[in-house]
Amino acid sequence: MITPNSIIYHIITDRFDNEKGDLASLINDPDYNLKFKDFLGGNFKGISSRIDYLEELGITHVLISPIQECNEYHGYNAEDPFKINLHFGNEDDLKSMITKLRRRGIGTILDYVPTHVSSTSPLFLKKSKSKTGRDWFMFKKIKLNAKYRAYFDELVYKLTSSYPEKLEEINKSQDYIGFFGLEKSPLMNLKNPDVIEFHKKVLDHWVDKFGFSAVRFDSAFIQPREFISELSEHLKDKSRDISLIAENWDFNIDSGRCSGFSSGEIDIKGVHLLNSMTNNPNFFREIRDHYMKMKDLSRKGYSLVLSIGNHDTARFSGGEALQKMNSIIQFTLPETPLIYYGQEIPMQQYNDGSDQMAQSRDVMRFDLLPSNMSSFYKNLVEFRKRHDFKKADISEMKVNDEGKLFSYRLDLNKNVYYVIINNEDREKPINTLHLFEDRNVSNYDITQKRSLKRLEKQVILAKANEGYILSKKP
Repeated sequence: MITPNSIIYHIITDRFDNEKGDLASLINDPDYNLKFKDFLGGNFKGISSRIDYLEELGITHVLISPIQECNEYHGYNAEDPFKINLHFGNEDDLKSMITKLRRRGIGTILDYVPTHVSSTSPLFLKKSKSKTGRDWFMFKKIKLNAKYRAYFDELVYKLTSSYPEKLEEINKSQDYIGFFGLEKSPLMNLKNPDVIEFHKKVLDHWVDKFGFSAVRFDSAFIQPREFISELSEHLKDKSRDISLIAENWDFNIDSGRCSGFSSGEIDIKGVHLLNSMTNNPNFFREIRDHYMKMKDLSRKGYSLVLSIGNHDTARFSGGEALQKMNSIIQFTLPETPLIYYGQEIPMQQYNDGSDQMAQSRDVMRFDLLPSNMSSFYKNLVEFRKRHDFKKADISEMKVNDEGKLFSYRLDLNKNVYYVIINNEDREKPINTLHLFEDRNVSNYDITQKRSLKRLEKQVILAKANEGYILSKKP
């Protein structure tokens, strides 16, 4: 089950590693950018070969990109939802990988795309030629059916960023609605009871046969809430421990829209906020405001998954110092932290960026390890796993007048910690008694396992652009 005590590691299967352990060498290929949109060779055996690394990092779950038959490396345009993508290996390879991960205490999350399939999918080709089968997909004439008219209008509204009158300009197909207008990605009719039953059978196939422990629903923002709820209940009937995490990704960024329908969702608002740190003068205040809005969802057991970037955004480019401060915030809020592969190195962007949606999908740079940042992440993960974050309580959140100093108290049952983030470009003496109503704040920083310089009894010296998790004096 995905909870605030989980730590997720997100992998693009084709970009992580191969069984030889040399996928990173492709960075030096002079044709790397020409090959970037194609399959590069990462596979299930490559993930299996790196289980020691994943276990040492300390994560509890691996989220792997879609593994169904697809002609594109990312997997988000399935040909046959029941078949495995042979570019990544066969069924035995997948079973072996999931089993080996489970033996190390690591669950595997299925990334599932219910919204659409490929326009060359046998399913689409068959249903599009059938009078009754056409209702499986969002053909434009479906709006003449009173059962689906409102759903059709809602889809058009969301896919056109609230400008439905621009549908013909955005949508490339004359006959049907495509995912974000793409002709190659016809949308399925998720209000059709037959389609709902179809998705249940697909999930049964992957969860029952291979042992996935949770499911991520891609692009949940265009899925009916009752569809998500019915599929979530279907999974819960198998096991109460199976979570369904929804991805809400649109241009009206918000969180909590699937509360009551799914186990949790990707905190897209939080993702965008963490990525704005380099150029947002109100960053700390907006983080505080966001926490205040989201905290009740976490307390109700709804899992918000928080990451610094993902497979659809550029990698964080603010440098190691800012990323460390960002990571401290990510790992001390009562949300579920997700590490996007390579973030712990930290990886930069090595491709030319011509494929904008995919610019964060370089091959994993195992050749850059070990690193100072990877040790930093291990300390954060170790700290996180020592405590029950389902019972986390944050108080005394403060931002100074300049918006450069951020602090808060973190209570974890009987353990108390103090988070201080100094985003100034200079050292700063900090009187902890001015931040916290406690005279027993220690100067020991958990993130790097060191003692900070103490200038006076209650005054520590915070270095420029550094963050700390300080413990309470015994």
